[in-house]
Amino acid sequence: MRATETVVVGAGSPVDCSRRLLSAIQGGNLQSIKQELARAARVSGIQLARNQQSALIEEQKELLGAIIERMNLSLAAYEPCSEAELFLLGHLASA
Repeated sequence: MRATETVVVGAGSPVDCSRRLLSAIQGGNLQSIKQELARAARVSGIQLARNQQSALIEEQKELLGAIIERMNLSLAAYEPCSEAELFLLGHLASA
């Protein structure tokens, strides 16, 4: 019997989103990039219960939010992602 995996859209951590977004960028599929940007936007906006919040997670969410905001502007202007955005995504993904 095959195992199935349930994926909740908008679920995950900023680190997971960064990894998925980097993978989509490396794959070069614009539709995948847009989907991962949308997922990351939802994750960066999720408010955790007070007892689950940590300073590190909050900083990661803020960084991810800033990165995806800039990347959305780049996509809207048909510009490629900058090296700085890719570096920050890589840094966040390695956390």
